[in-house]
Formats: sequence, structure tokens, C-alpha cells
Amino acid sequence: MTLLRCILIQILLTYSSQKEVRACEEPPDIDFGYIVSGEKSEYVESDRVQYRCYPGYTLIQSEWITCNGSWTPPPKCLAPCTITKQQLEDKNMFLRSGRRRTVVIQSAQIIEFSCSKGYKLTTPSVRACVDGHIHFPLCISEVQCGVVPSVENAVIKGEARDSYKSGETVRYQCHQGFSMIGAPDITCRGGNWTKPPTCADGTCAPPPDIAMGGILETKRLRYFPGERVDYQCQHGLNLTGSQTLTCMEGEWSPAEPPECRDATGKCGPPPTIENGDTIYFALPFYELGSVVEYKCKTTYALVGSRFVRCDFGQWTNPPTCREPCAASTNEMEKNNIRLKWMHGDKLVVSSGDVVEFECKRGYVNDPTSPSFRAWCLRGVLIYPKCKLRETLCGTVPSILNGIPEGRTRDYYEPGATVRYQCQEGFDISATPVITCQAGKWSTPPTCVEGGGRCGKPPAIDNGDITFFPLNDYDPHSTLEYKCKHLYVMRGSQFVSCKSGQWTDPPVCIEPCTASEEDMAKNNIQLKWSPGHKLYSPSGDVIEFTCKRGYVKDPESPPFRVRCLEGELTYPKCRLRGTSG
Repeated sequence: MTLLRCILIQILLTYSSQKEVRACEEPPDIDFGYIVSGEKSEYVESDRVQYRCYPGYTLIQSEWITCNGSWTPPPKCLAPCTITKQQLEDKNMFLRSGRRRTVVIQSAQIIEFSCSKGYKLTTPSVRACVDGHIHFPLCISEVQCGVVPSVENAVIKGEARDSYKSGETVRYQCHQGFSMIGAPDITCRGGNWTKPPTCADGTCAPPPDIAMGGILETKRLRYFPGERVDYQCQHGLNLTGSQTLTCMEGEWSPAEPPECRDATGKCGPPPTIENGDTIYFALPFYELGSVVEYKCKTTYALVGSRFVRCDFGQWTNPPTCREPCAASTNEMEKNNIRLKWMHGDKLVVSSGDVVEFECKRGYVNDPTSPSFRAWCLRGVLIYPKCKLRETLCGTVPSILNGIPEGRTRDYYEPGATVRYQCQEGFDISATPVITCQAGKWSTPPTCVEGGGRCGKPPAIDNGDITFFPLNDYDPHSTLEYKCKHLYVMRGSQFVSCKSGQWTDPPVCIEPCTASEEDMAKNNIQLKWSPGHKLYSPSGDVIEFTCKRGYVKDPESPPFRVRCLEGELTYPKCRLRGTSG
């Protein structure tokens, strides 16, 4: 019994020693995040890995994943949302503070909006950032629209009114026989109607004639959409193709009418072609296998075979005659061009040939012009175009209550710019810069009365203005800010008094401090500096190394650390010869 027990124990021990340890592949990467727990050459069951998101991104789910033969699901880093000043202006809204400025909010954070004067909210004002996306509320104008615009060959559905509220819609309906182009509804927005549709004629012209046959009813001048006509052949002939044609959106369908064929294989007169004809007078009938030749008018190009053959009551496809192109004085004068290789007022070329143009004297190639080697394609020429050679501009125009900056000249080259500035107490309206274009200056700005004085400049954390502040300032006053030592300035260092308000001040970003206590805690030291303490501005990189007798911990973050708004992620080392 003791021997049997020993055998069983040996079998169990052997099985246990052969049991395979489950391993995992490299831990997965995540967008906008990184692994902070260090890297290993191999990961086995129960190993854990820790993640962290980049600054500004929000981590959801557990920051740890575990190896269970495969990794548990990794976390996600949700992007922040940026709301720009331009977006607020375009959407006629403000932030809750009543101001328009660019802000950044983290995912899941909420923000409240309000509408500009003359606009009102039609959706909730509070919105949340969802992984970099935010759906703005809708601000619609309180200005009403007048009567709806009239559309030819259409009526509006419902009763017409003299005024409509912003956001209301009106639907059009075309008269019988007309097809609508565009959306049937228009909407009142900001006191103006959106673009109305048009109603195009959807009736059809009389159906096409066929040789030795015709339609059963009397032809009419117009046919409404959906109407049909039926064809029949003369006695002794057979109808081939669709017997019925239907009027659809101004065209007959199918596009090709049926044909009448002789049961003996004979053909009727050969088909007619535009701008061409057979070289002999047509006969009433042709025997099976007969051949007829075509020719085109002078300067027209024949495309296809010039011969047709009678094939069991049907002619083979005839050729087509493509229209030539004519370059006339009017077209060339309109585009400031002339013929390059001949001196004349008109040139006629066949379809497929090339005509070469050049600019008239005093003109140059327009950058938006098509090629100056123009192909004649089925009677159409795509003309190149030239523009007047640029000329100099004279003295800059004067403006009321303003002067141009710098020294002025008697003339300026094309493309030259001049900037204006207003006298004290006046603000500039529109762009302050004018440009010399084709011998003329662009429209200069105007100077309007300023909007008042400003109070004390806004205070900022870790920074101040370079002079003692006053209680109030004149319009257009400019002040300069500076940050504390090692603090990094973000934004313009200057603010200006405009219309009684200061422009947005800068922000001072905190530096990072690497002290002896922090480095001793992680068994590290500065790699390139012998001191015990290091101050580093935000955005700079600090490099560490292990103290003597210590080695890099496998779970350590990188030893090159970037200072991010006052925060450092320290690497760490362990005592040489230890496992942790």
C-alpha cells in the first residue's frame, strides 16, 4: 500500500512539473497614452502593466491590465475638446461668462453657452465634451422673414402669410408637366429665406418619326410626363424594337424609336445624318447587301465608316459629321488673345485639330488660364485668357483721422503693401493694410471714434506687468507682461486697450524642480549637472542616471523626462543584485 502511494505521488509531481506557464504577447499600445510600469522581455500569467494618458487626455477604465494567457482589455484616453473664438463668432454665441475666447475642456466636462443679442436658443445650452467632439447648441435669429419668394410654374403648399418666424419652413409644388430641381422646402434664417427650387418644363416634344411607319394617334405639340405613344408599320413590314415610347422628364424613353423592316430583307431609304448626306440620291428601296456612301459638309469631320450596308431590312450605323471650330475676333478680343501662327480675323479648323493662341501686346498669361494649345472638340474651343500686364501704383490714398505708417513714396511696385494707423482716440475699421494690384490700391480702412478708457489690466498667476499699474488707461494703450524666473509665457506678452476692454493677457507656465530628496527616493541623480537641485522650464527635457551601485528598474519610466507644466515623471533604480 505504501509503494502504491509513492507511485501516485510521483505521477502527480511529474504532471505538475510539466504544466505549461501561460504567457502573453507584448502589451497593446493605446492612442494618446503610454505604459509607465516599464518594459519586460517576457510577460507571464499574473503580470500587470500600468498605463497613463498624455496631459489633457482623460483615462477611462482601469489603468492596469493583467496577463491571463491574454491581456485584459486596456484603458482608453479620451481627447479634450477645443472651442475656438472663431467658432463662437460663426455660431452667434458666447460662453457663460459672456465672452468669446478659445478654451479647452476635458472629455466628460460640461460647458454652458448663450446666444448673441438678436438670437435665441432652440436647443439645450449646456453641452458635454465627448472624446474630442462637442455638439454646439443652435442660436437662431429672432428677425422675421417677409413673404416667400415666387417661383415660376410653382405654388406654395398651405396659406401664404406676410411674415414668418426664424426656423419656419415653406414647401413648393410644381404645376403639372413641370419637374422640380432642388429641395422643395425653404427655411427662414436670420431674416432671409434659403434658396428656393426651380420648376423645369418636363413635357416632351412630338415623338420621333420612323421610316415606313408612324404612331397610332394624331401627333400633338406637347406631351405630359407619363404619357405614351404606340408605333405601327406600313402593310407588309415588321416592327422591330420597342413598340411603345414614354415621356419621362422631358425625354422619350427608350431613346431609340422602333424600326420597320421588309420581311424580304429589303431596306428603305438610308438614314439621314446632320451636316452630311449620301453621295447619290436616295432610292425608295434597296436590296439585301446594298452599300451606300456618305460625305460631310466642307470642314466637317466624318467619324465612323463612310459606308452603310442593308442587312436584312436594317441599315448598319451611319457615320456622324463633327462640327468644326471657328475662332473669331469677338472671342479673341474678349479673352485678350490672338492667333499665334496666322494673321487674320477668323480661323476655321476641323474637329480634332489644334489651334495655338498667344497674348496680345501689353497682356500676360492669366495664371487661371487653360492651355494656349486649344483642341477643337465637336465644334467647341476652350479659349485661353490673358490679363493686363501689371502696372505701378501712385501715392497711397489719404484717410480721415489716420496716416500711413513709415515713409511714403511717389509710386509702388505691384504687390506692395502699406499699413495705416489711426490718431489717438480713434480705432481702425476693416483691415489696416492696402495692396497695390494692377495699378490700383485696394480699399483703404477708416478711422472711427474709440470706445472709451480701460481700467486696471487683468492680473495673471506667476507674472505681472513691467510697470506699476494705473487706475485707468487711455484708448489704444499697450502694456507688457513678464513671468517669474523660469516660468514660460504662453500667448502675447502685450495687451491693448480696445473699445474699453483689455485684450487677452498671457499665461505663465510653471517650471519643474528636481530636488535631492526626490532623486534619493528613486535612487537616481542628474546625468549632466553636479548640483543637488535643478529648475527646468516647461517643455525642457531633464536626463537622469542611476546612482552608483544601482541599476535601472525594469518598471521604470524613461530616463529622459520632459517637464510638463510643473510636473516630472521620475524614473527609478534598484540596488544592483536585487530583483526589486
